Amino acid sequence: MPITNEPSISDLLNLELVKWFKNQSEDEKAGEQFPGHPNQGYHYNVFRKLLEELINKNVYKNIPKITNLREGRPFTKHGLSHVKDVIVQAQLLIQRKKLEGYEPLLNPYEVFLLLMATLLHDIGMLEGRKDHEVKVSKALNIIESDLADDLGRGEVKKILEIAASHSGPVKKVYDLGHHAIYDNIVERKSLIAMTLRLADELADNRQRVSPEYKDYLEKKGAEAWEIHSDHAYALEIVTIDTAKRDISFTYYIHTDKCKHNYSKDPDKKSYIIDMVREKFLNTFKGIWYFDSLLPDYSLKFGNLNFIIYIYKDPYEERPVKPTYLCARDIPIGVVPECPSLQIGNEEIPDSRTLLETLSPPPVIDNKEIIDSRTLLEPLISEMDKKL
Repeated sequence: MPITNEPSISDLLNLELVKWFKNQSEDEKAGEQFPGHPNQGYHYNVFRKLLEELINKNVYKNIPKITNLREGRPFTKHGLSHVKDVIVQAQLLIQRKKLEGYEPLLNPYEVFLLLMATLLHDIGMLEGRKDHEVKVSKALNIIESDLADDLGRGEVKKILEIAASHSGPVKKVYDLGHHAIYDNIVERKSLIAMTLRLADELADNRQRVSPEYKDYLEKKGAEAWEIHSDHAYALEIVTIDTAKRDISFTYYIHTDKCKHNYSKDPDKKSYIIDMVREKFLNTFKGIWYFDSLLPDYSLKFGNLNFIIYIYKDPYEERPVKPTYLCARDIPIGVVPECPSLQIGNEEIPDSRTLLETLSPPPVIDNKEIIDSRTLLEPLISEMDKKL
């Protein structure tokens, strides 16, 4: 079980997107790039002050303590390390194609709104995990934040709305508005919110597994296996290729985990492969919506790849041939081409063979995973109606 130290304030301040924002905020033309014609560095200082306040008041440290106490079991991390991961993914999502240097497709004020909403998006968990995305304002009141003293009510409201849109119905994102002018500054709240939402979806890997989860399992045994933590642990890495505009997830799942029914209801079945499939669909939807909001369609994403290794021995020299769940050349409003799972040779059984021979089967209808196009057709139809 991975145990990693929480990042420091300097770790966050040294991220490419944050450094770019700092330079823009401190530029002599900052008054033209931010509403209210502020002094140089004002918005960066507001961001840094909020970051320091959340850390110094132990907000990020208290989130797991409170959620674990309320729910009776550990959850994946939602603290400062997760905030950092979300910013890293966001800076890749909005990175323009340049030979050198970093430049996002958002303007400086939009980046400010994105960074502020990212700092706050999970602090509603101080009020409980359920509907946490809409409890940010309550959490700010609990910690007696100074944020409202530093920004106008309208700006605070925008930040809270963007933070609240990171989860729940995607309609909340579109309701924010595609394009507005605020004090002669362009703001695309829907694009900002969709960036946060998709970055949050991508900021998932085994580093998010809580260290307390290992202790919990030692006490409770295999019956306490928790699907969200085990799914996160199986997710080795998420990569964004900014040149090709491809997103790839790589999983390593033990056969015992594949066979395990995570449902607490004896009449229902819930397998980790179902969770992988759900992740694929959620990510696909996020990319589809994100692309639909982009002002520059040369930045739209091409391929979404899920590479799934299912293994029995973690030390085997020849790993099992992977299963692929892919959406190729994702278009706007058109069903993408999705290849079937690849079949391996008899010497090295591929993961499709393993999936078919597991008892009970990891998914209700294996055809759903074999041909993800079947899954995506009704999804595209639903999106077309909304747009």
